[in-house]
Amino acid sequence: MARAMMALADLVEDELNVRGIEFARDFGEFVSHRIKPRYDLLGPKHGKLMRGVASALASADATRVARDVAAGRPVVLTLEGAGDVSILPEEITVETVAREGFHVETDNGRSVALDTVMTDDLKMEGFARELVNKIQATRKEAGFEISDRICTVCAGGPESMRALAEHTEYLMGETLSLSLVQGEPEGEYVKEWDVNGEKVTVGVRRVR
Repeated sequence: MARAMMALADLVEDELNVRGIEFARDFGEFVSHRIKPRYDLLGPKHGKLMRGVASALASADATRVARDVAAGRPVVLTLEGAGDVSILPEEITVETVAREGFHVETDNGRSVALDTVMTDDLKMEGFARELVNKIQATRKEAGFEISDRICTVCAGGPESMRALAEHTEYLMGETLSLSLVQGEPEGEYVKEWDVNGEKVTVGVRRVR
C-alpha cells in the first residue's frame, strides 16, 4: 500500500496542496483514544464485577484496546481477585481524538492525519498559489491564448505582495509571465481580485 501511494505522491501533493506525504506504522503520534465500557451490555453480563471491569478497562493501554477492537479481537482484562475476563469488541466504545495540531480521518481501517499547523512559509505558499490562480483567470478573461507570453503587473495587500516577492520565479513559470512586478497595474486587461481577504489588482499584456 505504502509503495503504491508513494508512486503517486507527487500527484497527491499537487492536487491536495500538501507539502509532503509520510507513512507511519504507529499512529499514536497523531491520535489518542478514549475507551468506554458499554454498560448496557456489560452490566447484565458481569453484575457485581462490573465496577472492576470498568476500572481495569480505564487503566488498560488505550492504544492496545483500540487496536484489538478495530481488529475484532476480544480484550482480555485481569480483575483483582477474579482472574481474567474477556470483553467483546462490541462491548466497548472507542473514541479516537486527534492530538493538537492534527486533523485525522479513518475509513476502512486506514487513517490519514493532516498537520494543521500553519507556518509562515506555508502561508506564503498559499498566497502564491492564489496569485497564480488570479493571474491565470485574468489571462483567460482577457482572451489570451494558453501559449501567450505575458507581462504582469500587480498591486495589493502586504501579504500578497510579500508572497509575490518571495515566489516570483514560481509565479512567472506558472503564468508564462516574462516579467512580473509590483506597481500600478496596466496593460490590455486589468482586474481586481480577492486573494485570501486582500484586494489585489492584476494587469496583463501579451508580448508580441
